[in-house]
Amino acid sequence: MGFPGTWMTQSESVVYRVVPKCACSTIGQIMYYSDHGAYFDGDIHDADGGMHKWAIEASQPKIEDIVRNYRAYAFTCVRNPYTRVLSSFFDKILLKKSMFWSARC
Repeated sequence: MGFPGTWMTQSESVVYRVVPKCACSTIGQIMYYSDHGAYFDGDIHDADGGMHKWAIEASQPKIEDIVRNYRAYAFTCVRNPYTRVLSSFFDKILLKKSMFWSARC
């Protein structure tokens, strides 16, 4: 089964289950910073070193061991579903409608 979408610090102290569009880049950068004292230069999603990710095959046994044996603090973040729906409505419906009408006037 595994743990797809899971990131872990190199120090193996924190495990994070990524939820897209829910501060994952910020959290990933903080995790990277906690081990290296500097932020990753670029998009943390593109990092192939400096932290363990389930997508990196060599990291999978380490992540699995830590998670299955409860040896690190594990967490995830979720967005409030109500504000997510509102955000989607404003961004995808209202904004698109106003763009549609302004293009035709």
